[in-house]
Amino acid sequence: MNLWRDIPPGDKPPDLINALVEVISGSRDKYEYNWEWDAFVLDRVIYSSVVFPAEYGLFHKHGLMIMTQWTL
Repeated sequence: MNLWRDIPPGDKPPDLINALVEVISGSRDKYEYNWEWDAFVLDRVIYSSVVFPAEYGLFHKHGLMIMTQWTL
């Protein structure tokens, strides 16, 4: 299964859509989607007290979109 091509847009678009999340809010881990492997891979870890402030990722076939608890 290709995460980019095979996951449907959602059950009730545009009200309920699927998204691929690369960064989780409060985490120091940064994942990226590897197109060649068709999988998420750990890209980097922030080694400090700084964390990612919001979740972000990709909407089905539309590109990058910042997501926070207020927009979900």
